[in-house]
Amino acid sequence: HRFDLQVMSGLFRSDAVLGGGWAGHIGDMGWKGECSYFIPVDSAASAGQVLTATTGVDRSFANDWYASLSALYVSDPEEDALLQAGDITRTAKSLFPFVWSVHAMGMYAVSPIQSAAFSCVWAPEEDILVLLPMYSWELADAFDLDVTAQSFFGTYDGGFRHQFTAWYLRGRWSF
Repeated sequence: HRFDLQVMSGLFRSDAVLGGGWAGHIGDMGWKGECSYFIPVDSAASAGQVLTATTGVDRSFANDWYASLSALYVSDPEEDALLQAGDITRTAKSLFPFVWSVHAMGMYAVSPIQSAAFSCVWAPEEDILVLLPMYSWELADAFDLDVTAQSFFGTYDGGFRHQFTAWYLRGRWSF
């Protein structure tokens, strides 16, 4: 088994950061991960120490399918109202507003120029689920068009229910 490893350190705003990552294969699956530890340089200028870590596995199949499963941990997330879709700003120190989240995705190559994907993000402690279907196709050389939806579900008024869905259309010209 071969793995690429990386180690890093630096400054992020008012924090010193130590971290690392890896990428490699276990059998037919890819395995990747990384972590960063944020340590306040000046205790008055920063909220506290934060650890972010993620790991995931992925696999391509011979029948044009691809699947991945990953988890994210943030020791002290900056909690904001994800289901209110307002000004949500993510940083390296606060990748997601929950301590734990899990992401699963499946993608199928419909043809050499079209693909369909479905992914979901689940935050078990907060009972939040985000469904993300996507369809992508290459309309011309170097021009792709994607249609994506983000459908948010969560506990509201005593029950788990749909909150809202946002639709996106993206054109991408690669030159």
